Amino acid sequence: DYRDTPFVDKVSQLAAAGITIVSGAGNSGPGWGSLMNPADDAAVIGVAGLDKDGKLAAWSSRGMTLWEEPLGAGRAGVDVITH
Repeated sequence: DYRDTPFVDKVSQLAAAGITIVSGAGNSGPGWGSLMNPADDAAVIGVAGLDKDGKLAAWSSRGMTLWEEPLGAGRAGVDVITH
């Protein structure tokens, strides 16, 4: 959760130390803005899922995140899609 400051801070610290962080995008799709933390962090590789036809799965979360709206621009979407 983006409101969990200790968690968000730890993700930032790990990324600053050069550690690659990979996180599932979440299973709250298909709505736009359903991308979950920490996959929405620019320093994190967000991974979504494919269905049996090789398309983005209906259940897979996707971005942009909307929690920063209307004051922010939202956060990035999924970086990798996999089976």
